[in-house]
Amino acid sequence: MAAALPVIGSLISGLFGLGAAHKQSTADKNAGGTVAVAGKDVQANTQKQLAASNAELNPYITAGQGAFSNVGQLMQQGAQGQGPLASWTGSFEAPTAAQAEATPGYKFQLEEGTKALENSAAARGGLLSAGTGKQLEQYGQGLASTNYQQTYNNAMQQYQQQYQQFQNNQSNLYNRLMGIGQTGLGATQTSVGANMQGAQLYGQQGQLAASQQAGYQAQAGGAQAIGMAGFGNSIGNAMGTLGGMNFGGAPNYSAGGGNLPLAPPGTVNSSVYGAMSAG
Repeated sequence: MAAALPVIGSLISGLFGLGAAHKQSTADKNAGGTVAVAGKDVQANTQKQLAASNAELNPYITAGQGAFSNVGQLMQQGAQGQGPLASWTGSFEAPTAAQAEATPGYKFQLEEGTKALENSAAARGGLLSAGTGKQLEQYGQGLASTNYQQTYNNAMQQYQQQYQQFQNNQSNLYNRLMGIGQTGLGATQTSVGANMQGAQLYGQQGQLAASQQAGYQAQAGGAQAIGMAGFGNSIGNAMGTLGGMNFGGAPNYSAGGGNLPLAPPGTVNSSVYGAMSAG
C-alpha cells in the first residue's frame, strides 16, 4: 500500500493543479468581461457628454447660421440699391449766393456795417463822396465773400456728417450680424473639435478594452493549457511510478515463478499472493 502513495499523491497534485488552473482561467475570463463592459460604459459616457456639449452649442450655431444668412441677403439687396446695406447715393451740392445771403444774421451784419460806415463818413462831411461809396462796396463784397465761405463750409460739414452717419449705421448693422455669425462659427468649430476628439477617444477606449479583453482571454487559455499540461504530467508520472513498482522483487513472467503484482490469486504462480494467502 505504501508503494501506491506516490501514485495517489501525483494524481491528487494534478487534480489540484487542474482545479487551480480552471479557477484562474475563470477569473481571467470574468476580468475580460468586466473590462469589456467597462469599456462600453466609458464609450457610452463619452457619447453622452458629446451629446450634452452639442446641445449647449446648437443655439449658438443656429444663431450664427441665421446671422450669416441675413448678411448675405442684405448684401444682395444692397447690390441692387435696396435695404440698409445699399451704397451711398448722396452727393454734395455747393450752396448758391442767394442761399448764402439768406443765412441768418447776414443781412443784419451788412446793414449794421453799412450804417457804421455812412455815419463815419457823414461825420467827416464826406457821406456822398466817391471814397465813401468805394468803402461801402468793398465792405459789402468782403462780407458777402466771408459769409459764402462760411455757408459753404457749413454745408460741406453737414454733408460729411450725413455720410459718416450712413457709414456708421451700415457698419454697426454689419458688425452686429457678423459678431453673431462669428460666435456661431466659433461654436461650430468647438463642436467639430469636440466630436473629433470624442470619436478618437471612443475608438481608443474600444481598442484598449478589446486589447485588455484579448489579453485576459489569452491568459485564460494559457491557464487552461498549463493546468491540462500539469494534469497530463501528473498522470504520466503516476503511470511511470506504476510501471516501476516492484512487489517482492523483479517481475518474472516465467512458468515457474510468475510475479504479476496486481493479478488475482489463483491465476498465476505468485509467491506474493501465496504469502498473502498464508498470512
